[in-house]
Amino acid sequence: MAPLDPPTITVIIALLIPAIATIYTKFSKYSYAKRIAILTASAFIPWIVVTTLGEFILGWATANVCYAYLGCNIAFAGYDAFEHALFGLCLTFALLWMSGLYPAWSIVFRSRTKTIVTIVAYAVLISVCWEIIELIIDVFRTGVLHEHLLDLKRHIDELEQSSNNDTMGDLIFAMFGTLAGLFMVDTQGGIRPEKNTAA
Repeated sequence: MAPLDPPTITVIIALLIPAIATIYTKFSKYSYAKRIAILTASAFIPWIVVTTLGEFILGWATANVCYAYLGCNIAFAGYDAFEHALFGLCLTFALLWMSGLYPAWSIVFRSRTKTIVTIVAYAVLISVCWEIIELIIDVFRTGVLHEHLLDLKRHIDELEQSSNNDTMGDLIFAMFGTLAGLFMVDTQGGIRPEKNTAA
């Protein structure tokens, strides 16, 4: 059995932080708004750390890197996919937190199903927009700047979206993160009786 490498350890710690925060807030006496704020911070800070280390500092999320436990970044999973899972988790908590801050723009409804479907729809929309931005970056760098980001003979692949597997993996992992976030929190906890009367 291969030892855990630093990227895998980083991802495990980043996933444990929101899980521990969820358990902590479940048994706390905090208000719903404070619990959601804690959960948002517990997902946002690890996501920023994982993304900064992977994308900008240590290059753990580059397309041509593989890990024993996380898989290859060019494929369905990999370090990059877990960045997207953390993003989905963070996005779920942030949407609920902002719904409490701005009740006029709230996406929390009396119907739990409607709330969940709305949050999933926003998460999918934002994730697809993220993938479109990655595509635009690739097109700009290869088409306008004429950078050579892909050379199969020399095993060079520096594209943001190196394959359909990578793109679909990113979207699916973001969805898993969103669904995990919905599982971890009470979506109806902060609803006020006077708002969102339509089901």
